[in-house]
Amino acid sequence: MMHRWRLVLGALAAVVVLGVLPACGGDEQAGCPPLALGFLGPLTGPDRASGEDLRNAAALAVREHNNRDGVCEVGLVSFDTTGDPRQAEALARQIVADPQIIGVVGPVFSGEAEAAMPVLDDAGVPAITPSATNPSLSQQGWETFHRLVGTDADQGPAAAAWLVGALGVETVAVVDDGSLYGRTLADLTAGALDTSGVRIAPRQT
Repeated sequence: MMHRWRLVLGALAAVVVLGVLPACGGDEQAGCPPLALGFLGPLTGPDRASGEDLRNAAALAVREHNNRDGVCEVGLVSFDTTGDPRQAEALARQIVADPQIIGVVGPVFSGEAEAAMPVLDDAGVPAITPSATNPSLSQQGWETFHRLVGTDADQGPAAAAWLVGALGVETVAVVDDGSLYGRTLADLTAGALDTSGVRIAPRQT
């Protein structure tokens, strides 16, 4: 497990900052083990655009890495959740069963992460999400969970500050779409507005 962890540190850095994987050194490419990253997110269904953009970014980083000389090549394997947390959990089990997959880009959504991370974390597979923002995700004690984006605890108060400071609102209707992401962000925004003396009418899903 520690071997997988050491390998993935460089792999995730490659995807996130277009860096490099640890080099095998000179002409040792033939001795490199098969390595791959998994992408976990929606690639079909109504949320496919969110997943496709992020998968394309990961593919670009992998391609740029593989074009370098003297490095161990890494593949990218896509796992389509369709945005469904239950599918994300099932796919996470496929990921941890594949020893060639040393880390995960994703999950894309907070609901997916909530379902998939217990599986990934139990197996010691690191994951880095560029988009899941629920604050509670980083409070579960998962040792392999990482993210690149601010949480809803940052976004909600920021939205409220803009509504109050830039627009001078006195009454606001706060409506969410019923998803984990939407509900959490709306609640945090409404709470910050209430603290600022703004009337919330209505608060609905």
